[in-house]
Amino acid sequence: MLTENDIVDLLGAYFEAKGCKIKKVTTKQHGIDLEITTSDGQKTYIEAKGETSANEKSKRYSKPFTKNQRWTHVSVALMKTFVLMCKPEHSGIRFGIALPENHRDLTEKISLIIKKVGIDIYFVSREGITTL
Repeated sequence: MLTENDIVDLLGAYFEAKGCKIKKVTTKQHGIDLEITTSDGQKTYIEAKGETSANEKSKRYSKPFTKNQRWTHVSVALMKTFVLMCKPEHSGIRFGIALPENHRDLTEKISLIIKKVGIDIYFVSREGITTL
């Protein structure tokens, strides 16, 4: 089971291997989950969600989130991303959402609009990274 922190770490390592600089926050911090800067200066802000809770005291810790919780995760990630995209100071920045594979079914249903608004979707697993 991957927590949000695991998702951020794995995707961050993926982009570091491509020569990008990254800045990340954990679930105990506030801010953009993952900021990526390419060698040519292009920035990408990524909102991440996990497949289980990162809080060891949570009832969901080490248990997969339910379908309703996954629905909420995708909805919240999209809303946070839309809000960031609307800020004038974020002009020229790319945006993405990082999700575990068990969120793929929800995002595939809305893939046309996700691509149309320019949000990159990354599916993260211990085996690798794929995109929508």
